[in-house]
Amino acid sequence: MTTFKMFLCFVFAIEAICSVSDKRIVEGLANFVSTIDMPSPAAKQMKSIYKIRSKIVHHGQTFVARNDIKLAQMLSQSAIYKAMHIYDKLVQKSGSLKRKDWSDAVQTGVT
Repeated sequence: MTTFKMFLCFVFAIEAICSVSDKRIVEGLANFVSTIDMPSPAAKQMKSIYKIRSKIVHHGQTFVARNDIKLAQMLSQSAIYKAMHIYDKLVQKSGSLKRKDWSDAVQTGVT
């Protein structure tokens, strides 16, 4: 798999977990990753990663620096872990998962 395709897979994983609205996608993703127990620049890093994603998807860019791929991988792994934690907390609290509860928790990072 090419490096830019690997990069896109990581970013798409974050989008699949965190996108609950088409409005201001990058802001939503940045907010979600900033709620993860990660260094404080996570939101800024997510915006940078999403900018690269947009260049690939909308402008045909095919080069992605190795450090950006590693950052996207780290952010996606953390997002998946955080999503699993949110899911577990929500199901423990109410016994089921409602879309509104998921949306609220993803947007705020609070369960």
